[in-house]
Amino acid sequence: MSELQSVRHTTWGGLLLAGGRSRRMHADKSQLRSDKLASASLVEHACQQLRIVNDNNFFLAQSSTDCPDDFRFVADGAVASGPLRAVQQFCTDCDLDYLLLTAVDMPKINASQLMALMRYAQSVGSTSLVCENESSQMGFPVALHRSSFVALSAIEHASLFKALEEVGVGKVPHAVISTDQQLNINTPQQWLQYCEMSND
Repeated sequence: MSELQSVRHTTWGGLLLAGGRSRRMHADKSQLRSDKLASASLVEHACQQLRIVNDNNFFLAQSSTDCPDDFRFVADGAVASGPLRAVQQFCTDCDLDYLLLTAVDMPKINASQLMALMRYAQSVGSTSLVCENESSQMGFPVALHRSSFVALSAIEHASLFKALEEVGVGKVPHAVISTDQQLNINTPQQWLQYCEMSND
């Protein structure tokens, strides 16, 4: 059995969060393009990475416009309500063992890192996992185990990462996904810095 088949023996789903308003970017950041992404947009890049590791993928956004044919569209909640509400709605009817959450604005996250997270999640057992950056702040990607679905769905505030902390997620070691891979693009300056980085 190959490594990929072993991971897929557990039921995984991928949920790409692409519903943000890009207020700080002043443009739809999902449509940003760079030669560093083989001339693909951020949303195309993110979809391709999930597609490599999982064939049970969902696309969470306000509109289905950018949703690939092989993803299932999930309508985001009210504008500016944040991703937690939509993730809660999704988890209510979810029958997966794990839900892999990743965001459209993380260009350095690729299939290798996603697969490493999936392997690590299965190695530590039935717990949800979240990445941490160098400032110990939570970030994507997240491996959400089914044991967290009910508790997460009962949270009443709107902060996804606060909710994850409240339901008792574990931390992903930096050896699995390093802090430099967790680059998050929110502003034109961050996008410019990414485009000017070497490919190393």
